[in-house]
Amino acid sequence: MAYRPPASATPTPSTNEPSGVPFGVTLLAFLAGIVFLSLSYKSVVQDIRLAYRLTHLEKFYAPMPAKWLKLEVRRDASGSKDYYADILFDANVNGTSIWGWQLSLEEMPNDSAYWVERLKNYHVGDTVTAWVSRNDPKDSFVERKTGGIQRVISKALLGSTFGLFGGTLVILSVFGFLRKPTRK
Repeated sequence: MAYRPPASATPTPSTNEPSGVPFGVTLLAFLAGIVFLSLSYKSVVQDIRLAYRLTHLEKFYAPMPAKWLKLEVRRDASGSKDYYADILFDANVNGTSIWGWQLSLEEMPNDSAYWVERLKNYHVGDTVTAWVSRNDPKDSFVERKTGGIQRVISKALLGSTFGLFGGTLVILSVFGFLRKPTRK
């Protein structure tokens, strides 16, 4: 035979206690949802723009001759163990000298040996083809190398997931604000 507690042992809800989620928790969930939505929106828009630029380079950039001015590898100034290509090239755009400092559109930190290997075929003073933006000539780069459109799309999908989570928080919070507390 199973044990059953006496009927008087079951707790009865107090009429003074509010039912549902406290207002502060609902407000905090709403604000967190807004933060998630805004950050994911910014990230997804940037990723979509980059994906479009990567797949339509000729629409946004024009190849122009440029001259290498600097080719070095530098450690991140923040003190981390990340290294970057520290480059500078001079492209002549309609008679105006434009300096560029991007090796490619997508650069991720890497170890020093990676950058040394990647820059070994370039020499200061050599001529190279730079891809110069038609809208903003300072936005130029040398290599058409990308980490792949799949990486950009996966980042956009991850950002969309965070946006979905933020949207869910906002919607549930709004329902919590609109719900009338039950009175007993």
